[in-house]
Amino acid sequence: MNPQISAQINIWPFVCEFLEKSKLNIQNLIGIGTDGASNLCRKNKSLFTLLKEIIPHLQLIKCVCHSLNICASNACDELPSSLEFLVREIRSWFSHSSLRQLRYRDLFQTLYEGKQPPRIVQLSTTRWLAWYGCIKSVLDQWLLLKTHFNLISKSKEGCYTSRTLSDMINDDTHLLYLLFLKPVLYEVTQVNIVFQGTNNSLRLPETHLPCNSVDFGHQFKEQSKISLQKQSIDQLKLNLIMERAARFLLRLCHEIVERLPQNLKVIEKLKYLSPSFCFDFGLQPIVTFKDFFPNLAEVNVDKDLLEIQWRTLGSISFNDIFPGNAAGDHTFKELSEFALRLLSLPISNAVVERIFSVMNATKTKVRNRMSQSMLVALIRIKVHNSVKKQCCTSFIPSKQMLNLFDSKMYDSDKSLKIANFDDSDDLFTTITILNSVEEDE
Repeated sequence: MNPQISAQINIWPFVCEFLEKSKLNIQNLIGIGTDGASNLCRKNKSLFTLLKEIIPHLQLIKCVCHSLNICASNACDELPSSLEFLVREIRSWFSHSSLRQLRYRDLFQTLYEGKQPPRIVQLSTTRWLAWYGCIKSVLDQWLLLKTHFNLISKSKEGCYTSRTLSDMINDDTHLLYLLFLKPVLYEVTQVNIVFQGTNNSLRLPETHLPCNSVDFGHQFKEQSKISLQKQSIDQLKLNLIMERAARFLLRLCHEIVERLPQNLKVIEKLKYLSPSFCFDFGLQPIVTFKDFFPNLAEVNVDKDLLEIQWRTLGSISFNDIFPGNAAGDHTFKELSEFALRLLSLPISNAVVERIFSVMNATKTKVRNRMSQSMLVALIRIKVHNSVKKQCCTSFIPSKQMLNLFDSKMYDSDKSLKIANFDDSDDLFTTITILNSVEEDE
């Protein structure tokens, strides 16, 4: 679908219809996680603004993974566009010719005692922060690539592309840029992996460090010394590289600050739900119950009762409240449910994005005639096994599943709708059948 058309589609009626079919009370919604698309979170007539009219205290959390990807992408505008061309074309040079791959492998094995060359990672336009893997794979075999393209460009098979790539690899400017990017993108990628887990002075140029005080990485520093000694670049060119690299870091910081969640205060307060804080009489008075945004509690919950239970926590120990009192009552039931409600706020939608990968792995070109009902059923089974951390080889069907395994399962979808979205009870039927396995155990 065209992204411009997709961004203009109003998905509000479809969300309402799905919630109604799924028998979910919209008033229980406390937050939504999005990838930042305009039809989901723009200021006017977006899904978030329409929901906020019904739920005034609804929290919007943009996916950290998507945001980091956009930050790195926008920051790369400060660097020469030839870097992307170099990384992309090196991979393309080998991907379209098995003969080129064979010649490069022979060269690599000759110089490295028969070892196989590392795979050159493809630069993706959609995968989050794929730049780091691409740059690392190129730098790990930089000298071999340099030798290979030098030989090809001077041979009879030399062409414009091979000569261009040879000239670019022999230019130490590109090497310095890649050496600078490698550790920076590694740090950003690690943060991205965690989420799969501000400072206005950045706007003031006089507060920035001079280029000679910026840490561009050890390899960048050592290579710059070597390049100056070989006179492959001069000091003026090195200063330009350092200036653009510093602008990349500054732009990256600006983008991250701009894309931090607007409700960051709500997320920061979640750390106070830790038992090490709740049961510390000295620390607990620092945070009052109103700091937890009691408006996020369910409508029918007594907020005064929640505050009383929060204050009481600081005067007892953890073992005093579990499994409950002598009468079998849970003294802090309301507060516990409120804490679970807050902890359900989404930080990223990486889990949802993985469903697309599951779908592509299930409905392949060979199985392109698979019906939607079969596709949905298979995806639900795969996701269930993934969540439960079990494999199909060790899966033991429940009695309820075996009872459904009869001749009726070959009937048309009119008589049995297990994976059809048109049936409002369908989702809960599937969940019930899958949960019956745990009940039998």
